[in-house]
Amino acid sequence: MWVGPDQPVIDDVKILSMGVVMYPLKIGIRNFLRVLDISGQWKREHMKRSERHYYLMVIGVEPEFQGKGIGSRLMQVGLNRADDENLECYLETVTEEDVEFYKKHNFDVVLNRGFGVNNQYWLMTRAPLK
Repeated sequence: MWVGPDQPVIDDVKILSMGVVMYPLKIGIRNFLRVLDISGQWKREHMKRSERHYYLMVIGVEPEFQGKGIGSRLMQVGLNRADDENLECYLETVTEEDVEFYKKHNFDVVLNRGFGVNNQYWLMTRAPLK
């Protein structure tokens, strides 16, 4: 899900309306509190970005279909739009595999931070391709 440059941060009410209300029951309260902590950190970092940009909030492909170019094709629509408008793209991720995937699409790591025990996240940006 791409979020456009005129509303690069999704407000909490919108997120709740997207079905996240049941999320604590699915992953457990302890994990949900951890998610809230990390998403709060991400939101604070994201809010520091003053320039207009496209935000890749979430993208996913079922594991059995990964490695077939589906994720790249899903992402390409937003990348093309950002390039056409000469705007940067921004995202967060929690896996090294995802970092490598995004690097293939010209994203660069701008922040790598640890959290909890043996966990980390990366914030990445992509300059528009001309």
